[in-house]
Amino acid sequence: MTSLKYIITAVLLGVFVSMANANKKFAQTDVVQTRETGDAAVVGDDLPVSRALAAKMMALAYNDMETINAEPRAAAFSDTDSDKWYDKYVNIVYAQGIMGGYGGKFAPSDPLTLSQAQVLLSRDEKMQKLRITDENRDKPVSYALWVSLYKKLVSDLENTGIAKKNIIVLATHAQNEKLPQYAMVTDIGVFTYQGLVLDGYLDREISVLCKDDEIVAIESASNTPPTIKNCTVTAHGNDKIGIEVSGVYREFACSPKLDIKVGDICDITVNDGRVIYYSKS
Repeated sequence: MTSLKYIITAVLLGVFVSMANANKKFAQTDVVQTRETGDAAVVGDDLPVSRALAAKMMALAYNDMETINAEPRAAAFSDTDSDKWYDKYVNIVYAQGIMGGYGGKFAPSDPLTLSQAQVLLSRDEKMQKLRITDENRDKPVSYALWVSLYKKLVSDLENTGIAKKNIIVLATHAQNEKLPQYAMVTDIGVFTYQGLVLDGYLDREISVLCKDDEIVAIESASNTPPTIKNCTVTAHGNDKIGIEVSGVYREFACSPKLDIKVGDICDITVNDGRVIYYSKS
């Protein structure tokens, strides 16, 4: 595993963005590091964004999933195949001339560099250019910076279908093996999140960019205990409560004095696996 240690300052519209100490390259895009900013934590401020994840994001900016899945094979890179989560995204961005490779490889686990990001962003004529120098052109772009640039890109495009949503993570494959890999249950339904690792956000509200039911990127994670609404109480003992919401069963610790019974519909606020507030719907 290659070690990356860098400090990069990128300038966009006069805003300086610094990042340091990203100490790994990754293909699975383990985006769980955050920067605390009051009520929310910005995600990926000190991690690079992989070319694989950039390919996914660009593919979904210009195509729906049906088109991506139906794209005839065009890419012939030695470091991707149909078994990889990112293969279909790499294939279509290559076929459409959005991204390419070098030396017969796509290098999916390599970090997206500032100069590569500029090439992708240049597809948007309204996007102001990054300030690139000989010193910073090959430096990695942080995940957080890339997401902010990507938001500007999709806002300038028409009918991308990419929307911002706030969701509460209730279960992933790590907590419920009945769920497929890269699938999770939230308070507003089931989403998939290829290339991201979101297990660490259980029982936390996160702000995401999504297209239909596929999460494209995660922006931030709330530090405020979430309120899960319209829960059906299915079990209640002296010190725990069982609820069903969005088709998944969860148990939380609670006070023995909790005035609630099986069959009730309620909203519960949870913190560290415990109900700290509830109200009946």
